Amino acid sequence: MEVVLIVYLCAKFQSPPIMVCSIKPVLTLHFRTISLLFIVIFVALPKMHGFSQIDTSRAQNDTIKEINLDSVIISAQVAPTVQSELLRVVHIIRAEEIQQAPVTDLGSLLEFVRGIDIRQRGITGAQSDISMRGGTFDQVLLLLNGVNISDPQTGHHNMDIPVDVSVIERIEVLQGSGARIFGPNAFAGAINIITASPDKAFPSVSLRGGLYGSAEMAVNLPFRTKKVYHILSLSGSTTDGYTENTDYKKANAFYRMNAKIGKTKANVQVGYVRKGFGANSFYSPKFPNQFEETSTIFAAAGISDTNAQ
Repeated sequence: MEVVLIVYLCAKFQSPPIMVCSIKPVLTLHFRTISLLFIVIFVALPKMHGFSQIDTSRAQNDTIKEINLDSVIISAQVAPTVQSELLRVVHIIRAEEIQQAPVTDLGSLLEFVRGIDIRQRGITGAQSDISMRGGTFDQVLLLLNGVNISDPQTGHHNMDIPVDVSVIERIEVLQGSGARIFGPNAFAGAINIITASPDKAFPSVSLRGGLYGSAEMAVNLPFRTKKVYHILSLSGSTTDGYTENTDYKKANAFYRMNAKIGKTKANVQVGYVRKGFGANSFYSPKFPNQFEETSTIFAAAGISDTNAQ
């Protein structure tokens, strides 16, 4: 005995409007094969049904348990932060990298950081504009040991920082929206320049010279009076310029003090920078004889409880 499975295949034509069908055998089963299939189905089906009932009863007896996990702390930056609040892209330039870099000014050093654009005018960064991640020079915040030192008048003079690269311990570059915790000026990012701590700094003197009357000097002098640690940094640079009206003079003075009295820690920092430079074609070649002179002074003080840290 044989059972034949037949499929009808039809096709309809619009012109002329006729339908053509054909018969095609697909599968031929013998009587013995059909009998074996029915025996397997009737024997296995009750067992599968019983197995499903056992699983259902077990599922009904199980209870759902909820476990609350503790927050995961990520220490990828200086201060530990909860993972949900980690929205910063931080790049840290350490003292070893600063010493090995072939630079003599801060602007040239920051050019090595990915995502930062430095537009320098004149020799050794007489005037520099800094931008980050497509922002403008007014959308980057500059901090010195956590204190905002951005120029309130224009971002063109944000790089007038009263410290030499030799006294910088590290630089923290924060890019993106995570830097907005420092204020509205940090729309594109923030740069925090951290100087050497007075109790860990070493005395140093550096002299450099070159063509066109170029000369640079930097002196770092740390000292201690009883329980108070001090550091005084003096630096300056000058040049006659490589062409007319490109001369440049700059003088920096920076003082920082740390003191610990009982459980209280006090810190003071004072800075002064004076700069004058010929702005030959800086902003327009129509006015090649422009000259700019700026001076900045700032002071900051803070008190903290060592037990709260």
